[in-house]
Amino acid sequence: MLLILPRELRDEIYYHLFFTTRLRFGPRIIPARHSLAILRTCHQVHEETKDIWISRVLFSFDGLGDIFLKFSSLNPSVLSHIKYASFSLTDSESSGFSKTVSVHEKYSRIFKLFPGLCLDNLTVFATRDCEPAYKALSGLILYGRGWKELHFVSPNARILGLAQRCCPRPLPSTWNEFLFQPPCANPDQNFEASITIFRSTVTREVGEPTGSVLNPATRKVFEMATQSRMLHINVCRRRMPPSFEEIVTGNEYLVVVKRGPDADIIRTYDEKQEFETTPSHFAPAPFIQCTSVYHKDVQDYLDWNVEDPVPDVYHRIYDFEWSDFRAPKASKST
Repeated sequence: MLLILPRELRDEIYYHLFFTTRLRFGPRIIPARHSLAILRTCHQVHEETKDIWISRVLFSFDGLGDIFLKFSSLNPSVLSHIKYASFSLTDSESSGFSKTVSVHEKYSRIFKLFPGLCLDNLTVFATRDCEPAYKALSGLILYGRGWKELHFVSPNARILGLAQRCCPRPLPSTWNEFLFQPPCANPDQNFEASITIFRSTVTREVGEPTGSVLNPATRKVFEMATQSRMLHINVCRRRMPPSFEEIVTGNEYLVVVKRGPDADIIRTYDEKQEFETTPSHFAPAPFIQCTSVYHKDVQDYLDWNVEDPVPDVYHRIYDFEWSDFRAPKASKST
């Protein structure tokens, strides 16, 4: 039946199918079964889809280390075709970097390790407490490479309150100034770059997956100029991690960072230059060493956790339950 349709209609069907497909990777998560089954239906469909699926599907990762594990195994020619990726800030792996590397440095450098990576959209779910999340966001804004547009999703407004405390000026206008100053980018290259904050108009209930703030119909532009004092008092009063109730309920916030059309987002990782310009205690390990270190960390975790991998289940590709990453770890059986 599919092959009876004109090629133009088949292409539309392929695009819609792949744009609603998620390939999720984690220590104990594998992609949903038959995610790419259409490639195996027949020779003609395979030929029509083999070069387009990778640039349409969403590559979703449970943590930064899972990105490292997957992308480090791919050739630059393959990486250059990946356009959509997402991950959460819940991982605690070193990702091959020195243990003294700050959160700011880790998240700004990881994508420099993958030559040819040029994502159209990178989505980050900030489920940690506000301070590491703010540092990760700052690192991605100032030094991020490998993506054209960043969507940074927060379960509450505490990250914005911390940003207001660190830089007591109206947001996001202050962040927009960063895009036109070194080391972020050359002003000529970042022409038309922008940072916008959105607030969800839907109050999330317990157990309800995220996504309302990613929908243009259920969000509105948020400007901190008139609400900074309230945020400073209510959000920055404590530095402890947010409570379970704060994470799984309330309104989500979205920070959208758009690079200029001529921005230099593809940056080949120069290991020699990185070591020459970075203090030794902040320098990342050589790429081969990074890979072996993380592979060992993952294997140790798999040896400890005897559960079988669980196939991914989702309704929408950006479905994400904040409570999933707040559950206590099971004790090791003896």
